[in-house]
Amino acid sequence: MLDKLINAFKFLVLFASVIAAAVVSALVVMRLGMQVKVDVKTPAIEGNEVVMALEKINQARLNLKITSLAYDADHPRNTIVSQDPKSGTAIKEGRDVRVIISRGPREFDMPALIGLTRRQAANTLAERGLTIGAIYKIHAPVDEGDIVAQYPSATSHVTDLDQVEVLVSAGRFPEPELVPEVLGMQLEAAKRDLQKAGFRTGSITFVESAEEPGGAIIAQNPPEGAPADAGSEVTLTVVKRAKDPEKPGTFTLYTMVLPANMPPGIVKVLQETKTGQKEIYNRVHKGGDTISALVEIGGPTTVRLYMNDQLLEVKPFVP
Repeated sequence: MLDKLINAFKFLVLFASVIAAAVVSALVVMRLGMQVKVDVKTPAIEGNEVVMALEKINQARLNLKITSLAYDADHPRNTIVSQDPKSGTAIKEGRDVRVIISRGPREFDMPALIGLTRRQAANTLAERGLTIGAIYKIHAPVDEGDIVAQYPSATSHVTDLDQVEVLVSAGRFPEPELVPEVLGMQLEAAKRDLQKAGFRTGSITFVESAEEPGGAIIAQNPPEGAPADAGSEVTLTVVKRAKDPEKPGTFTLYTMVLPANMPPGIVKVLQETKTGQKEIYNRVHKGGDTISALVEIGGPTTVRLYMNDQLLEVKPFVP
């Protein structure tokens, strides 16, 4: 009898163990089933206010994650500028939807830049997310590189500006030089003095005068002592002595026999002096003819003889 009771007890214990195992297995299966996540579609929240966007995200069993705030002229403050993933994308529920939220248009009062160096101005603008755009230069009574004007102007209220235009000093105005006096000097000496003073010789006008010595400067522009930029030109008026009608000139006779084999043609004789060149003879001849021309000698002179535009002789004369 005792043996039957013992066997019955063992049977009950075994049965209870089986039942317990079945219950545990069922609970595990139910828990695993509850943890399986399903795909959901990402709602469209771009342009929505944050509160509305959050409601849509919660309804889709997703999480809203703000990645950054950005100035944006096209989206009002506290609205969604962009989202990731895009709307309509299938993702597992419980995942994050990353968004950028608008701070609205960038609005601020323009800082004062005048008097700052370019580096200081760049640093001041960088604090507001701005950069220096166009840079213009002009001579001004301030140090080179200093800001002398800006656009937009200081304290003006601006919206969505990326770059600022500035006018920068190219240095102080150069000090003008004073034109030296060259009146009465000979031309070459005047040129040297002008060059030493930092000026250039401009146009030279020659006038005849029986009273002033030849080659002397009788007028200059700008005049003596006038301020002018270094390297600028000074025009000069120089005396070209007039001929004295009572004093006879000095002449010499130039002659030449043309080569006998030359065909007939026009013979020209040109006289060259330091004042220029002029024609003193022009006639038709044939080969073997003798050419005679009177040459005035007032200084170093060169005679050139041409026949049919062919140079036949070059002859210098020294007084």
